[in-house]
Amino acid sequence: MSSQEAIPVTMRAFAQGYGHAISADSAASVSTWLHATLAAASERWPQIALDSAVFAHDLGRRFTHAGLDLKLASSLHSVDLFLACACALNVPHAASTFDRDYLQGVAALLRHIDASSAFAEEVRQCLRDKLLVAAAGEAPRIASYTGRGPLANWIAVAAQREALSLKRASGRRQRVADEHAASMFPSARDPELVYMKERYRNEFQDAFRIAIADLPDRDRVVLRFNLVEHLSTTKIGAMYGVNQSTVTRWIARSREQVIERMLQIFRERMGLGQSDFESVVRLVQSEIDLNVSQLLSDVAPQP
Repeated sequence: MSSQEAIPVTMRAFAQGYGHAISADSAASVSTWLHATLAAASERWPQIALDSAVFAHDLGRRFTHAGLDLKLASSLHSVDLFLACACALNVPHAASTFDRDYLQGVAALLRHIDASSAFAEEVRQCLRDKLLVAAAGEAPRIASYTGRGPLANWIAVAAQREALSLKRASGRRQRVADEHAASMFPSARDPELVYMKERYRNEFQDAFRIAIADLPDRDRVVLRFNLVEHLSTTKIGAMYGVNQSTVTRWIARSREQVIERMLQIFRERMGLGQSDFESVVRLVQSEIDLNVSQLLSDVAPQP
Protein backbone atom coordinates (compact mmCIF):
# COMPACT_ATOMS: atom_id res chain seq x y z
CA MET A 1 0.00 0.00 0.00
CA SER A 2 1.44 3.39 -0.96
CA SER A 3 1.55 6.22 1.59
CA GLN A 4 -1.12 8.09 -0.42
CA GLU A 5 -3.48 5.10 -0.42
CA ALA A 6 -2.92 4.60 3.30
CA ILE A 7 -4.02 8.10 4.28
CA PRO A 8 -7.66 7.21 5.09
CA VAL A 9 -6.49 4.34 7.31
CA THR A 10 -3.80 6.41 8.98
CA MET A 11 -6.20 9.30 9.51
CA ARG A 12 -8.59 7.02 11.37
CA ALA A 13 -5.71 5.64 13.44
CA PHE A 14 -4.51 9.16 14.24
CA ALA A 15 -8.03 10.14 15.37
CA GLN A 16 -8.22 7.07 17.61
CA GLY A 17 -4.88 7.96 19.19
CA TYR A 18 -5.96 11.58 19.62
CA GLY A 19 -9.21 10.53 21.27
CA HIS A 20 -11.21 13.66 20.40
CA ALA A 21 -13.35 14.83 17.50
CA ILE A 22 -11.44 16.45 14.64
CA SER A 23 -13.09 19.13 12.52
CA ALA A 24 -13.21 18.75 8.74
CA ASP A 25 -10.78 21.62 8.22
CA SER A 26 -8.33 20.22 10.73
CA ALA A 27 -8.72 16.72 9.32
CA ALA A 28 -7.64 17.91 5.88
CA SER A 29 -4.55 19.60 7.29
CA VAL A 30 -3.68 16.61 9.47
CA SER A 31 -4.12 14.26 6.53
CA THR A 32 -1.71 16.32 4.44
CA TRP A 33 0.80 16.39 7.29
CA LEU A 34 0.51 12.63 7.82
CA HIS A 35 1.08 11.98 4.12
CA ALA A 36 4.20 14.17 4.12
CA THR A 37 5.48 12.56 7.32
CA LEU A 38 5.03 9.02 6.03
CA ALA A 39 6.70 9.88 2.73
CA ALA A 40 9.67 11.48 4.49
CA ALA A 41 10.01 8.57 6.93
CA SER A 42 9.83 6.04 4.11
CA GLU A 43 12.57 7.89 2.27
CA ARG A 44 14.74 8.24 5.37
CA TRP A 45 14.21 4.72 6.74
CA PRO A 46 13.27 2.55 3.72
CA GLN A 47 14.39 -0.64 5.45
CA ILE A 48 11.96 -0.20 8.40
CA ALA A 49 8.46 -1.56 7.76
CA LEU A 50 6.57 0.14 10.57
CA ASP A 51 2.83 -0.07 9.95
CA SER A 52 1.62 3.41 8.98
CA ALA A 53 -1.58 3.11 11.04
CA VAL A 54 0.39 2.12 14.14
CA PHE A 55 2.66 5.13 13.73
CA ALA A 56 -0.29 7.45 13.09
CA HIS A 57 -1.96 6.22 16.28
CA ASP A 58 1.26 6.94 18.18
CA LEU A 59 1.38 10.45 16.72
CA GLY A 60 -2.24 11.05 17.69
CA ARG A 61 -1.50 10.20 21.32
CA ARG A 62 0.97 13.04 21.46
CA PHE A 63 -1.75 15.64 20.95
CA THR A 64 -4.19 14.32 23.56
CA HIS A 65 -3.25 16.87 26.23
CA ALA A 66 -1.85 19.67 24.07
CA GLY A 67 -4.78 19.88 21.68
CA LEU A 68 -4.61 19.51 17.92
CA ASP A 69 -2.11 22.29 17.29
CA LEU A 70 -0.97 22.08 13.69
CA LYS A 71 1.95 24.40 14.44
CA LEU A 72 3.09 21.86 16.99
CA ALA A 73 2.64 19.11 14.42
CA SER A 74 4.84 20.88 11.89
CA SER A 75 7.54 21.48 14.53
CA LEU A 76 7.73 17.84 15.60
CA HIS A 77 10.70 15.83 14.43
CA SER A 78 8.27 13.27 13.11
CA VAL A 79 10.78 11.33 11.01
CA ASP A 80 12.86 10.79 14.14
CA LEU A 81 9.66 9.78 15.95
CA PHE A 82 9.10 7.14 13.26
CA LEU A 83 12.41 5.48 14.11
CA ALA A 84 11.80 5.79 17.86
CA CYS A 85 8.36 4.23 17.51
CA ALA A 86 9.76 1.39 15.41
CA CYS A 87 12.48 0.73 17.99
CA ALA A 88 9.95 0.75 20.84
CA LEU A 89 7.86 -1.84 18.98
CA ASN A 90 10.90 -3.94 18.05
CA VAL A 91 10.22 -3.63 14.31
CA PRO A 92 12.86 -5.53 12.28
CA HIS A 93 15.93 -3.46 11.36
CA ALA A 94 14.91 -0.58 13.64
CA ALA A 95 17.38 -1.31 16.43
CA SER A 96 20.28 -1.91 14.04
CA THR A 97 19.45 1.33 12.22
CA PHE A 98 19.33 3.19 15.53
CA ASP A 99 22.69 1.74 16.49
CA ARG A 100 24.30 2.55 13.15
CA ASP A 101 22.92 6.06 12.68
CA TYR A 102 23.03 7.28 16.28
CA LEU A 103 24.89 5.14 18.80
CA GLN A 104 28.02 4.72 16.69
CA GLY A 105 28.63 8.46 17.01
CA VAL A 106 28.59 8.44 20.81
CA ALA A 107 32.39 8.41 21.16
CA ALA A 108 32.71 11.96 19.84
CA LEU A 109 30.27 13.17 22.50
CA LEU A 110 32.26 11.66 25.36
CA ARG A 111 35.81 12.82 24.68
CA HIS A 112 35.61 15.46 27.40
CA ILE A 113 34.67 12.72 29.88
CA ASP A 114 36.79 9.80 28.68
CA ALA A 115 38.36 9.58 25.22
CA SER A 116 39.00 5.83 25.31
CA SER A 117 37.23 3.60 22.81
CA ALA A 118 36.57 1.03 25.54
CA PHE A 119 34.63 3.57 27.59
CA ALA A 120 32.62 4.71 24.55
CA GLU A 121 31.68 1.10 23.82
CA GLU A 122 30.63 0.61 27.44
CA VAL A 123 28.35 3.65 27.21
CA ARG A 124 26.92 2.43 23.87
CA GLN A 125 26.08 -0.94 25.37
CA CYS A 126 24.41 0.63 28.38
CA LEU A 127 22.37 2.89 26.09
CA ARG A 128 21.29 -0.06 23.97
CA ASP A 129 20.06 -1.82 27.07
CA LYS A 130 18.41 1.18 28.73
CA LEU A 131 16.84 2.75 25.64
CA LEU A 132 15.80 -0.30 23.63
CA VAL A 133 15.14 -3.06 26.15
CA ALA A 134 11.86 -2.91 28.03
CA ALA A 135 11.44 -3.94 31.64
CA ALA A 136 8.61 -6.36 32.36
CA GLY A 137 5.26 -4.68 31.75
CA GLU A 138 6.81 -1.40 30.60
CA ALA A 139 7.70 0.27 27.31
CA PRO A 140 11.39 0.76 26.50
CA ARG A 141 12.77 4.18 27.33
CA ILE A 142 13.04 5.15 23.66
CA ALA A 143 9.24 5.42 23.73
CA SER A 144 9.60 8.48 25.98
CA TYR A 145 11.19 10.49 23.17
CA THR A 146 8.69 13.25 22.38
CA GLY A 147 9.96 14.56 19.07
CA ARG A 148 10.15 18.13 20.40
CA GLY A 149 13.86 18.19 19.56
CA PRO A 150 16.13 16.17 17.26
CA LEU A 151 16.60 12.54 18.25
CA ALA A 152 20.38 13.06 17.99
CA ASN A 153 20.24 15.72 20.72
CA TRP A 154 18.07 13.53 22.95
CA ILE A 155 20.57 10.67 22.60
CA ALA A 156 23.51 13.01 23.23
CA VAL A 157 22.01 14.03 26.57
CA ALA A 158 21.29 10.40 27.48
CA ALA A 159 24.84 9.38 26.51
CA GLN A 160 26.51 12.03 28.61
CA ARG A 161 24.31 11.28 31.62
CA GLU A 162 25.11 7.59 31.26
CA ALA A 163 28.82 8.33 30.94
CA LEU A 164 28.83 10.40 34.12
CA SER A 165 26.87 7.72 35.93
CA LEU A 166 29.38 5.07 34.86
CA LYS A 167 32.23 7.25 36.03
CA ARG A 168 30.69 7.62 39.45
CA ALA A 169 30.09 3.89 39.72
CA SER A 170 33.49 2.80 38.46
CA GLY A 171 36.90 2.43 39.95
CA ARG A 172 37.83 5.75 38.39
CA ARG A 173 36.00 7.53 41.20
CA GLN A 174 37.90 5.42 43.69
CA ARG A 175 41.22 6.53 42.21
CA VAL A 176 40.18 10.18 42.24
CA ALA A 177 39.11 9.89 45.86
CA ASP A 178 42.43 8.26 46.75
CA GLU A 179 44.31 11.18 45.22
CA HIS A 180 42.58 13.40 47.78
CA ALA A 181 43.64 11.18 50.67
CA ALA A 182 46.57 13.33 51.65
CA SER A 183 44.34 16.36 52.03
CA MET A 184 41.67 14.64 54.07
CA PHE A 185 40.86 16.40 57.35
CA PRO A 186 43.21 19.38 56.81
CA SER A 187 41.50 21.52 59.45
CA ALA A 188 42.26 19.28 62.40
CA ARG A 189 44.68 21.24 64.63
CA ASP A 190 44.15 19.47 67.92
CA PRO A 191 47.24 17.20 68.26
CA GLU A 192 45.08 14.28 69.33
CA LEU A 193 42.83 14.72 66.32
CA VAL A 194 45.82 15.01 64.00
CA TYR A 195 47.12 11.74 65.41
CA MET A 196 43.75 10.04 64.94
CA LYS A 197 43.52 11.39 61.42
CA GLU A 198 46.88 9.91 60.45
CA ARG A 199 46.30 6.64 62.26
CA TYR A 200 42.90 5.92 60.68
CA ARG A 201 43.21 7.74 57.36
CA ASN A 202 42.17 4.79 55.16
CA GLU A 203 39.43 3.73 57.53
CA PHE A 204 37.96 7.23 57.48
CA GLN A 205 37.97 7.25 53.68
CA ASP A 206 36.10 3.96 53.53
CA ALA A 207 33.63 4.95 56.22
CA PHE A 208 32.82 8.26 54.52
CA ARG A 209 32.24 6.56 51.17
CA ILE A 210 29.92 3.98 52.66
CA ALA A 211 28.00 6.52 54.74
CA ILE A 212 27.47 8.82 51.74
CA ALA A 213 26.48 5.92 49.48
CA ASP A 214 23.88 4.83 52.03
CA LEU A 215 22.06 8.17 51.85
CA PRO A 216 18.94 8.36 49.63
CA ASP A 217 19.60 9.96 46.23
CA ARG A 218 17.73 13.14 47.07
CA ASP A 219 19.65 13.68 50.29
CA ARG A 220 23.01 13.25 48.54
CA VAL A 221 22.05 15.79 45.89
CA VAL A 222 20.73 18.28 48.45
CA LEU A 223 23.98 18.01 50.40
CA ARG A 224 25.89 18.60 47.19
CA PHE A 225 23.86 21.69 46.40
CA ASN A 226 24.53 23.05 49.88
CA LEU A 227 28.15 22.05 50.49
CA VAL A 228 29.63 21.99 46.97
CA GLU A 229 27.48 24.38 44.93
CA HIS A 230 26.95 26.65 47.96
CA LEU A 231 23.29 27.16 47.15
CA SER A 232 21.12 28.66 49.85
CA THR A 233 18.40 26.59 51.47
CA THR A 234 15.90 29.00 49.90
CA LYS A 235 17.11 28.21 46.38
CA ILE A 236 17.21 24.49 47.08
CA GLY A 237 13.69 24.64 48.48
CA ALA A 238 12.48 26.33 45.31
CA MET A 239 13.89 23.44 43.25
CA TYR A 240 11.98 20.89 45.28
CA GLY A 241 8.85 22.93 45.95
CA VAL A 242 9.38 23.04 49.71
CA ASN A 243 10.15 25.82 52.18
CA GLN A 244 13.53 26.78 53.59
CA SER A 245 13.00 25.13 56.96
CA THR A 246 12.26 21.79 55.30
CA VAL A 247 15.56 21.90 53.41
CA THR A 248 17.37 22.84 56.63
CA ARG A 249 15.88 19.77 58.31
CA TRP A 250 16.88 17.57 55.36
CA ILE A 251 20.49 18.77 55.57
CA ALA A 252 20.70 18.39 59.34
CA ARG A 253 19.20 14.90 59.19
CA SER A 254 21.59 13.85 56.41
CA ARG A 255 24.62 15.07 58.35
CA GLU A 256 23.43 13.16 61.40
CA GLN A 257 22.89 10.02 59.33
CA VAL A 258 26.39 10.24 57.86
CA ILE A 259 27.94 10.69 61.30
CA GLU A 260 25.91 7.86 62.84
CA ARG A 261 26.72 5.51 59.96
CA MET A 262 30.43 6.29 60.15
CA LEU A 263 30.55 5.71 63.88
CA GLN A 264 28.64 2.46 63.44
CA ILE A 265 31.24 1.32 60.91
CA PHE A 266 34.09 2.20 63.26
CA ARG A 267 32.50 0.33 66.15
CA GLU A 268 31.90 -2.75 64.01
CA ARG A 269 35.25 -2.84 62.23
CA MET A 270 37.84 -1.30 64.52
CA GLY A 271 36.95 -2.49 68.01
CA LEU A 272 38.10 0.81 69.47
CA GLY A 273 38.37 1.44 73.18
CA GLN A 274 36.20 4.12 74.73
CA SER A 275 38.94 6.77 74.72
CA ASP A 276 39.85 6.25 71.06
CA PHE A 277 36.20 6.07 70.10
CA GLU A 278 35.49 9.41 71.78
CA SER A 279 38.35 10.93 69.77
CA VAL A 280 36.90 9.45 66.60
CA VAL A 281 33.54 11.01 67.42
CA ARG A 282 35.18 14.42 67.83
CA LEU A 283 37.09 14.08 64.55
CA VAL A 284 34.06 12.95 62.56
CA GLN A 285 31.96 15.81 63.91
CA SER A 286 34.67 18.41 63.25
CA GLU A 287 35.33 17.35 59.66
CA ILE A 288 31.93 16.24 58.40
CA ASP A 289 31.11 19.12 56.05
CA LEU A 290 34.56 19.31 54.47
CA ASN A 291 34.81 15.63 53.69
CA VAL A 292 31.22 15.19 52.59
CA SER A 293 31.73 18.04 50.13
CA GLN A 294 34.86 16.36 48.73
CA LEU A 295 33.12 13.05 48.19
CA LEU A 296 30.05 14.70 46.67
CA SER A 297 31.99 16.86 44.23
CA ASP A 298 31.10 14.63 41.25
CA VAL A 299 27.47 13.88 42.06
CA ALA A 300 25.25 15.10 39.20
CA PRO A 301 23.47 18.30 40.38
CA GLN A 302 19.91 17.35 39.45
CA PRO A 303 16.96 17.53 41.82
